[in-house]
Amino acid sequence: MIAARALADSRPQQAIEALRSILDDESTDPNSLGETVRTLIDIDPAQTECAADALRRLLNHWSASPESICRAAETLASLGETYVSEAAAKLLMSASNLDAAPSDRLNAACLLGDLGPAYRQRCVQALWGVVDAPDTDVFERTEAMRELSILDAEGADEVAKGLLAFLTDEGPSPSYVRNAAEMIVASSPHRLHEVVAAMRTFVENPAIAETTRTAAESQLRTLLPRESSPGMPPRAQEPDPSSPVEEMCRVLADPEEGFDRLLMAAEALSELGLAEAEQGAVVLRGRIAQMSMGPDLLDIALALTELGPAYGTEVAAILRGVIAASTTPSDDRVRATHMLLDLGPQYAAEAFGVLRSISDDASTDEDTRDNAIRGMGYFRPEHAPQAAEYLRGRIAASECDTPARRRVLAEALGWLGPLWAAEAAHSLRGIMNDTAVPGAERVECAVSLVSVGQQYEVEAIAWLRGFMKDPSQAGDDRDFASHRLLDITGKYLYEQDQIMRETSPELYAKLSAREG
Repeated sequence: MIAARALADSRPQQAIEALRSILDDESTDPNSLGETVRTLIDIDPAQTECAADALRRLLNHWSASPESICRAAETLASLGETYVSEAAAKLLMSASNLDAAPSDRLNAACLLGDLGPAYRQRCVQALWGVVDAPDTDVFERTEAMRELSILDAEGADEVAKGLLAFLTDEGPSPSYVRNAAEMIVASSPHRLHEVVAAMRTFVENPAIAETTRTAAESQLRTLLPRESSPGMPPRAQEPDPSSPVEEMCRVLADPEEGFDRLLMAAEALSELGLAEAEQGAVVLRGRIAQMSMGPDLLDIALALTELGPAYGTEVAAILRGVIAASTTPSDDRVRATHMLLDLGPQYAAEAFGVLRSISDDASTDEDTRDNAIRGMGYFRPEHAPQAAEYLRGRIAASECDTPARRRVLAEALGWLGPLWAAEAAHSLRGIMNDTAVPGAERVECAVSLVSVGQQYEVEAIAWLRGFMKDPSQAGDDRDFASHRLLDITGKYLYEQDQIMRETSPELYAKLSAREG
């Protein structure tokens, strides 16, 4: 595949014909067809139907591995909307295949959810199938419940409540204590404080078996990493002057403290325990009450999120106030919206509306608009289609946009997930190969290609190597390509050394003399 990509730089048609001959060869290992298809589409996105036929052969072959089937279905869906339902059917079969390993069934179920909201219910059913299967181990079951906590929060919480009821019964086994605690937190993160309370009850109960007490202590330290004495009762609400709690609260209260110190103090309190986190929250609320809208308020809100998920609703209210205030600058509105989105998928629709409004506002400055567009690349799969539709529309009408803006739009589209990666890569290639575009921007597009997906890394590296060796390009642009290549890989230091010798001979001579 590396040879095919290298050949495509100078003789693309020959590379395409070579790859098609591999796909048409009946003796080709079906499990290798997926990688060949992805290379073919990367070189020529017009080869869609040939790629789809090869993927169908793989998907229907008796010797195809579960991993190959999942990747092939994912690639098939990325070819276009007409193939999505076909890919979904294969993923659903894989997720329901009891002969496959639980990890493969879980992977198929998660990929099914990545296809968009139309497949959410089937994804949920497949995940519940993984949870209920007798051969699913604790790790896969916990990961499935973590997905269900978002896709089917009500159902996941019912499981959490049931596990919590069993957990509070007398005399649970050590393994049950460990497994149930992890499962409850994965299913319903907001029940963390109930799990912590149950663990402390076990630790303090003299009638509990020693092995169970030890398991509870271990789990407490996992849930609260700095819990030094899990057997001690909850600490008093007033800070102990001899403990680090008072120092952390002092940091949170001091307006002269730097942002990093603020976050570190909040994180430290959250790890010490729920009571300590609340002490920090009281301090931060006092500061918030005295503040006006602005970046400092957002810093305090972010510190409040570091205290734990229990403060999410409170933080959301602060962020909404910042977003809605007419005096809030656009860049602060974008930052507040990103923070709102980070609080959970329940805020996604609201966040999208704000980001779109900022992006479409003619008065928004260029950097802020780019940040708003990039923010659209972070939506979870069930909300991604709405963002993708907007980004596609902007890309299609991009004659009025600069190459840099088109790059940002393509990046955000690719970040939404594998369903849109090929389309985003195609847009980036269009800029990379447009000689009318400034060289530095073409280089940035090659680097952006890697951010869209690791499957494009080889292509991006080959393009950058070719560009930096091209004497027809400006010396500064070749040097820039050399430095950006180093950000991706350190395998070509000799070539980069040669480029510096050609493009910056005086600097190269000085550096060589210093090293000598």
